[in-house]
Amino acid sequence: MSLKQLFVFTNPSCAPCKKLKESLDKEKIPYTEVDTSKNENAQLAAKYCVRNNPTLVGIDNFNMSHSLIGFRRISDIKEAFNLL
Repeated sequence: MSLKQLFVFTNPSCAPCKKLKESLDKEKIPYTEVDTSKNENAQLAAKYCVRNNPTLVGIDNFNMSHSLIGFRRISDIKEAFNLL
């Protein structure tokens, strides 16, 4: 798998979202944040069946390759998205 993009679905009032973003930033793992509280992001959240925050969605060749729901350890994220 060749991960092309990592989306992190969040919202401003989500404490685990903030912690997850801090962890990703610390490890220099690139991601695109998608704020689910904004109406313009509803279609993207629906496309990937995002119901909870935080949700990580990996995109490989324009298709969802994997997703994780909730705060996860960086080691779990790296393993799930083949970022080792």
